[in-house]
Amino acid sequence: MLPTDSISDHFRLDFKQVPALKRLRLNTIRDLLYHFPVRYGDVSSVVAIAGANDGDIVTLHG
Repeated sequence: MLPTDSISDHFRLDFKQVPALKRLRLNTIRDLLYHFPVRYGDVSSVVAIAGANDGDIVTLHG
């Protein structure tokens, strides 16, 4: 595997992943390795559902 190889040469992609990768301009293995998300969700504070207030932005794990 070389950094200049296409992602689809090494990974099986479904019909939803191809346009998503194109939208992010991820074409090669190098693009994938050097893609750093712009933001991350804050998962540092865990609260029970009963402790969430109206208007709070939460992530639910089930």
